[in-house]
Parts: sequence; C-alpha cells; structure tokens
Amino acid sequence: MNYFENPGPSTVPGFLKAKNPEKLRILMFKNNLKLRGFVTYRDIQWIDKEKMWYAWFDAPIDRVPLREGRDGDI
Repeated sequence: MNYFENPGPSTVPGFLKAKNPEKLRILMFKNNLKLRGFVTYRDIQWIDKEKMWYAWFDAPIDRVPLREGRDGDI
C-alpha cells in the first residue's frame, strides 16, 4: 500500500518515533498492547535529517482513544 493511499474508512493512520531501533521496537510493542493487537504497521523509516526512527501504522478507528481536549470538538 502506498503511504498516500487511503487505507479505508474504518482505519486511521498514525506513527511512532524513537531515537534508536530498540526504543522503536518497545514503542511498537506497547502500542500493540494499548490497541489490543489490531495495529497494522506499514513502514519503518530512518529520517536522517531528524535523526529519528519512524514506524507508520493503521489502526481501527474504534480502537484509537480520543485525544484529550478533542472530545466533542466540532
């Protein structure tokens, strides 16, 4: 799947970032626990300019918690 393609109406894209691959692996594990294993990781990238590792994922919209302060925002 291309990054710019719409993964579908029932999923939302997200990403995790860390300074090294080991920390990214731990974040990915914690993210899977938080979202109960319903995460589909699309890509892992090293962004040299930022010196950070990124993991791009899609998660079912009903599993993603709302951010604080955004509940009920229209």
